[in-house]
Amino acid sequence: MPGCTAVFILDSSFFLSGFQLLEGELFTIPEVVEEIGSERKGLLFAKAIGLRVLSPPKEAVERVKEKAKVTGDETRMSETDILLLALALELRGILLTDDYSMQNTAEALGIPYRSLVQKGIKRVEKWYFRCAYCGRYLEENYPECPVCGGPVRTVRRPPGKRTKGVE
Repeated sequence: MPGCTAVFILDSSFFLSGFQLLEGELFTIPEVVEEIGSERKGLLFAKAIGLRVLSPPKEAVERVKEKAKVTGDETRMSETDILLLALALELRGILLTDDYSMQNTAEALGIPYRSLVQKGIKRVEKWYFRCAYCGRYLEENYPECPVCGGPVRTVRRPPGKRTKGVE
């Protein structure tokens, strides 16, 4: 485990947005390597300077999934996103990502993060599940509304909050 050297957990966006040199230890997960391709120049360079590819422990993955369920980000993140967060949690590293849902969950877990190209989140959001047709709020995410069959969307506005002329 690293001492006082910074530990960075690299999302795919790190390699896709243009490689930047970092002083510290670099980590990612096998799923990111698979996602971006093992022959990408930035990845090859990162490996040459010491990038380590690790999988997080199941306990860390479960903690991330539990917190993502609380924030409502669980349906907005891929398994790769969850695994990266779990590795950042386990290594107590700084997550480098432009993904807002990952940043939202990282903030809720106390994981430090940095944006690469995008601005990043301004505050932690709680997502709610709402039918796009009948407007009902649902306790969990369904592929379709159990009442009317409409598509279920994630929204930021909690039940009971109104915006101009919209219920």
